[in-house]
Amino acid sequence: MALRVILLLVMAFLAQSDRVSERKVSSWPRGNYGLLSTVYGCPETSEYGWQTGYINLTSTGSRTAYHDWSDSLHLLGPYHLHTIQLNFCMRPDDLDTEDDEILNVTENRTASSNIWPQGHYCIFQGDADCPSEFNTSFLTLRDYAIINDDIEGQLPNMTFNENEVIVILCCRSDEDANSTMALPSVFPFYLIKPQSEVPCQQVGGTEVFEETFAFIPSTNMSQDELEPHENDTLALRLCFYKPYGMLIDI
Repeated sequence: MALRVILLLVMAFLAQSDRVSERKVSSWPRGNYGLLSTVYGCPETSEYGWQTGYINLTSTGSRTAYHDWSDSLHLLGPYHLHTIQLNFCMRPDDLDTEDDEILNVTENRTASSNIWPQGHYCIFQGDADCPSEFNTSFLTLRDYAIINDDIEGQLPNMTFNENEVIVILCCRSDEDANSTMALPSVFPFYLIKPQSEVPCQQVGGTEVFEETFAFIPSTNMSQDELEPHENDTLALRLCFYKPYGMLIDI
């Protein structure tokens, strides 16, 4: 009986080791948050624990309400004059624990406590609170029809009212945007720029390009910290980061 118990414990340990070894340890800052997906996908694949989701937004307002965007936009869509699909890359709340388990099993140590660096940028809030040192901001999109089929997968923290979506962001402005901060730079990614007059945050090992997706007219929208597009329309000012030497269309 004792031998059988020991064998069962060994099998359970090996099963746990196999489970966590299927996942690779994420190089991105710890915490529960989201990023907009670029046309190239998420900054890390599902092997690193990232999850994806999307929401389809179809305007129910006047046909004079429309979208406008940069000539060069690397946002994963589709998007049109009156509709848009926002695609998200989400780092789930339990990823830190899983990373620690992987490192404990394979290297007998705990994961380093990677944190978001100081800078001037926004990310999307996950199911938990914003990471430390971030302030909460709200992006309100009104006059959009949403049904169950318009939502799939993992999404940032957002609330749904009648023909209205409120998306919660996490923003910080505690360092000069021209100073270089460190983030993984092996694959393209987006950050959001909080204010129009400040350039995109510099990230080591990348080239950065400012892009815009605007929601027009502004009377159907509101935003807390993010500043408006021209003529007071709401705009997502996106900072697209391309790793140095990566050959992609800009």
